[in-house]
Amino acid sequence: GFAAYDRNNIDARLQDQTIIYQAYGSIKDNAAEVPTSTAPYRDSHIVLTAFHGNVLVVGQVPTKEYRNTITAVINDTDDVLNVYNQLNVAQPTKKSIQAKDSWTTTAVKSAFISDEEVQSADVKVLTENGVVYLMGYVSPAQADGATNAARRVKGVKKVVTLFDYTEDTTLQTTA
Repeated sequence: GFAAYDRNNIDARLQDQTIIYQAYGSIKDNAAEVPTSTAPYRDSHIVLTAFHGNVLVVGQVPTKEYRNTITAVINDTDDVLNVYNQLNVAQPTKKSIQAKDSWTTTAVKSAFISDEEVQSADVKVLTENGVVYLMGYVSPAQADGATNAARRVKGVKKVVTLFDYTEDTTLQTTA
């Protein structure tokens, strides 16, 4: 028989979810300290995801200063190793674009199924305004497979990779 080795174990997934929850809470708490009439949070579209303590933040904010504040707030969150701030200073995207981004994320994940190199559990996918972000702990071959699969999806403007690499390409061990 064999035992499967999951590099993204349940403890790491729970820790990532806790990071996201705490970071969103801190961002909202920070916004509560600003008078409502000038609160930049209200005029923002902020999306967070995390993988093994690495946090990706995408979306739109009204000012560069608020973009920097978001980075500082997330950096102060427990267990955060790195913050990849991909926020743009712009008006929030329309709901129709956000819906298309959700579809694109699903299409990219589906494209992984046909690629033997890519283990979808090892790659986190987030799409914002047509830009696909890929995060994970993968081998170089898996990274190439995931990147190429994402590039082939209709509607993808650009693929940004934020991978941590391992040379270990074996996902199974014999017992």
